[in-house]
Amino acid sequence: MKYKIRNFEHNLIDISIPEEILHLSESRNLVFDLGCGEGEFILDLAKKDSSSHFIGIEIKYGRVLKCLKSLEKLNLKNINFILGDATLIISQFIREGSAKRFYINNPDPWPKDKHEKNRIINFGFLDHIFNLLSRKGDLVIKSDDLKYIDHIRTEISKSKFKTTFDYNEKLPPTKFQTSYAKKRVPIHTIYSRKN
Repeated sequence: MKYKIRNFEHNLIDISIPEEILHLSESRNLVFDLGCGEGEFILDLAKKDSSSHFIGIEIKYGRVLKCLKSLEKLNLKNINFILGDATLIISQFIREGSAKRFYINNPDPWPKDKHEKNRIINFGFLDHIFNLLSRKGDLVIKSDDLKYIDHIRTEISKSKFKTTFDYNEKLPPTKFQTSYAKKRVPIHTIYSRKN
């Protein structure tokens, strides 16, 4: 690749450095985008809300590099990215009660029954998200797969989340959601709040 990720280290949280982990664990008012892709969604949110600190987590190197390059052009101070597995990051490095909101856009539905165990969203994962949220913090999940949305609703009903309702706030689309809209594929949203 022409650009190397080290050229953008000032906007990348390196979880192998203790000081970076400490900074992340002490932060408040955090908004996470789990599986942030190329970052268009979370960057748009960060432009509109300077009172929150945004963290995009993505496992694919090339996508994180695109996120960092886009951030460099925008010069925003309230957002960072992490290269890594979102489930691992949130289970080890995020302090309970420190998150204001989690976004999960179009998680892989793993539609075959034999692959269901690979789905990121289950009641155990949801309970962990619940613990990381501050009071009245929330979780927003979007998917184009109605069967997966039904599965997620079932898992939420088993979790600590007790308030789930339709979400009407206008959010920026992800790259995938824009392509789905062109094909007239509906996006379904679940919104859950910690009371």
